[in-house]
Amino acid sequence: GVRLAAMLADAGHHVVLGSRDVGRGERIRAGLRRDTIEAGDYFAAAECEFVIPAMFIRDGMFSTLEPLRETLNDRIVIDISNPFNGDYSDFILP
Repeated sequence: GVRLAAMLADAGHHVVLGSRDVGRGERIRAGLRRDTIEAGDYFAAAECEFVIPAMFIRDGMFSTLEPLRETLNDRIVIDISNPFNGDYSDFILP
């Protein structure tokens, strides 16, 4: 997700780097050194026109997104998740 955020910012887009820990998001943002990236929580990121959840299903993606369901109904959600198991040897979905 971090590289994708940087590429989108380099292409001229405003990016909200959503994180459960806004301080962590701020540290990542500072390291990327791009003025068009801001750190925010998941709720701030869900307010964007396009939302790209960059997390693994096994790490709780569905439970993380559930409280955002109503907000996401009016957004374009781009799913880049891969349903890997814990050791990446197989998928958790058929």
